[in-house]
Amino acid sequence: MSGGADYPQSRRKPIDVDLNDTEFVDALCGTLVPLLVGRNAAAVPKVARPQPIDRTHDALHACRVEEFVQLLLDEDDNSCEDFAFREAASGADPQRMAADYLGPAARLLGDYWRMDVCDFMQVTVCMSRIQRLFWRLVDECPPSAECRLGHAILFSPVPGEQHSFGQSVVEDAFRRDGWQVDCCGFDDEEQMHRLARENEYQIVALSISGETFLPVMAATVLRIRRRSRNAAVSIMAGGSLVIDQPAAVRAAGADLLALDV
Repeated sequence: MSGGADYPQSRRKPIDVDLNDTEFVDALCGTLVPLLVGRNAAAVPKVARPQPIDRTHDALHACRVEEFVQLLLDEDDNSCEDFAFREAASGADPQRMAADYLGPAARLLGDYWRMDVCDFMQVTVCMSRIQRLFWRLVDECPPSAECRLGHAILFSPVPGEQHSFGQSVVEDAFRRDGWQVDCCGFDDEEQMHRLARENEYQIVALSISGETFLPVMAATVLRIRRRSRNAAVSIMAGGSLVIDQPAAVRAAGADLLALDV
């Protein structure tokens, strides 16, 4: 498969952070857990979500998240990296770190922005640091599962949609479950169709957050079904619009939905 062995950064492009994309925060916080509707549901891995924290540790954990956010806001990159890797050294893998710290930190940063505690530029820089930290954690703790025959998936935003970090967390979850994963950016529409035409994907996963992109998604799904090498390919959809309007996304051609449970 194209690019299957090159993991993960050589296939990636810089990502523009959109704080209005609720998929970003929701996925990081673990609420983007695949509750799959349709075909191949049993074969798809779930993304880690935070477990309930003991009440006696709620305040301590909240303080740790706030401390982490203050380090993210600091101009010294090393301080937030040191914090993340200290926490990771206690046994947290990238998925767990995304659920326990990176996600709550992203949500708190969003709150700070809405309350004018920090400005848009500061939040954008912090989101970029969160993204880099996640991929550094992935580099330190790469997937150990061997790729399983017949488990191949292509991830892409619906053409025109911005590629989100939440999707990156889901991609990593699939790799850790033994899937062979390929990815496209928001401006890689032709590459997406070329990969679907050349490779035997069981699933093509599309992310969508804006209602205006529903007609684009419907046209994209139709083209994939007509030209995919696997005539029985399943289309999985994720993103905030899936949570808000699952019926509309199903009507646009999705077989599987990643829903908030």
